[in-house]
Amino acid sequence: SCRTVFDAFDETMMFKQDVTAEASPQNELVSLKSNFKGVFQNISSILDCVQCQQCKLHGKMAMLGYGTALKILFTRGDPQDLFLERNEIVALVQTVAKFSESIKEVRQLTQLYWQQQH
Repeated sequence: SCRTVFDAFDETMMFKQDVTAEASPQNELVSLKSNFKGVFQNISSILDCVQCQQCKLHGKMAMLGYGTALKILFTRGDPQDLFLERNEIVALVQTVAKFSESIKEVRQLTQLYWQQQH
């Protein structure tokens, strides 16, 4: 079962607005965010080793899109204080477009599967 994999990480801690000492300490929240940043930097450095320039570009663009989405989600306070660079916006839009296309493909494949079953 995959339950243990999905239960291993509680993502709700990262998006709580009111962090209390009982539920989830502030330092634990900061630690989670720091870990995410480290993972993204590690993946980015791994992508530097990719020989295919097109693959490297797509990988870095996707990682920047994910990072930008998390940056938006982690922003506290006034959303107008959030500053996004041009390349972050482009990467975010590209990432959303790829996810949208993937969802469309899953729907089509699901329909084909059910048509073949009947």
